[in-house]
Amino acid sequence: MKKCKVIFSVLLVIGLITACGKKGSPIVLPAASDITSIEIQDEDISAVAIDPDYIEEFVRILSDMEITNQQSISDAPSVDDYISITFHCDDSASGIYFYHKNNTDYVEQPYQGVYKPGPELYESITELIDSLDRSGLSFTFQATVLEANDTQILVKPVSGSAELASADQIYLSNPEAIALQAGDVVEITYDGSIMETYPAQLGEVYSIEIVAQE
Repeated sequence: MKKCKVIFSVLLVIGLITACGKKGSPIVLPAASDITSIEIQDEDISAVAIDPDYIEEFVRILSDMEITNQQSISDAPSVDDYISITFHCDDSASGIYFYHKNNTDYVEQPYQGVYKPGPELYESITELIDSLDRSGLSFTFQATVLEANDTQILVKPVSGSAELASADQIYLSNPEAIALQAGDVVEITYDGSIMETYPAQLGEVYSIEIVAQE
């Protein structure tokens, strides 16, 4: 009987050690081919990537992360500063978070796990955000006018646009007093940044052109 107790105690200790060192579950990502856009947001800016090559490489980087034994038990990380990453598909959206803690980069997927990415993930994120300021890239989308006057325009991005995934209503200034009415469709060219207000606002707007009028 004593021998049985000793064996049971040893097995119990081994089980506890194994459980404590057990790694979390692999990250769950949509297929790169199903993603229509990747939205990256920090406190100051929102950047949207729609280039298929960028999306494919971004998903590859995330798929190669190291799984940790840390758990994710809330909707957002328990840190003050983080970058949210949202994957937009045709009829769904899912998100993860990137943050820096104790001199280490982490990616957290709510209720799934915490992961250690390679340095190329941070490089890819900053490349997208910084490109909005460095290279003067322009982004174009179409939107339906909801309200308009001589100074402001309220629009809703058309279905299928990356901007609609970020905001269903966007305010624009109307410095040229373009004559518009509800139902008109306009094409907007801007610098790619979307401010987190409601209705949302764009960074720098380069042009507003009428596509169709009621």
